[in-house]
Amino acid sequence: MIFLKEYNKLYDSFDELTKESARKNRFIYIYSKAYLLIKQGPKIYHKNDFLKMPLNSWDSEITERVMNGCKQIIEGKGLIESNPRMDLDLDVDFFYRLFEVFYFKFISRKTKRIKLDRESHFLDIIDFVHFMDGGKITYHNLM
Repeated sequence: MIFLKEYNKLYDSFDELTKESARKNRFIYIYSKAYLLIKQGPKIYHKNDFLKMPLNSWDSEITERVMNGCKQIIEGKGLIESNPRMDLDLDVDFFYRLFEVFYFKFISRKTKRIKLDRESHFLDIIDFVHFMDGGKITYHNLM
């Protein structure tokens, strides 16, 4: 199965800190949903999804930004502070919507200033809870 081969290759490239974060933050689940959304496209994915995500009421800009977020998730972005989601056009509201697709709801956010590639940025550390099972995760978004 191509999905597992690609996931394992990515996971094996992670350092120990990133692997720990991947396990703690349900990365294989999120990766699999992001991977399917990219492979199927939003219309087919919506049709087959239990909660009918992404929502049909979202305009094309929201859907496009969520798809871009999925591409970065399958690259392993967002698991740790030193490798956050990097697309600066995905502001925090779009980041929340990205995780709604995976059935997570925003619960808290901390923002701090960091240096990355010699530049100063704001990093959001965002906690989410799963709609159905109550599991909590933390992901990182560069602003």
